[in-house]
Amino acid sequence: MSLVVTHMRLSALVYIFGGTQPMPVTIQLDTPYLTIREFAKRTGLSVRAVSQRASAGEYPLKPRKNDSEKIFINNALLMKQALERKY
Repeated sequence: MSLVVTHMRLSALVYIFGGTQPMPVTIQLDTPYLTIREFAKRTGLSVRAVSQRASAGEYPLKPRKNDSEKIFINNALLMKQALERKY
């Protein structure tokens, strides 16, 4: 699989519906990072559940310079990981 990330657009060659030839797929993201509250809203999970999972390392996070900075979930990396996952 090839993957290119440019300007919040992910492009990949993926096998769709069990096909034998990869097909190009482009997914455009509205933002590369999401707050815990926004991620919870989009996924239907509670803010508490997302916060606990983020603390447990289940979601990739934007690097922070110190602990007082707001936590952001790396939406672009999540999408990249989903595209690379074998089903």
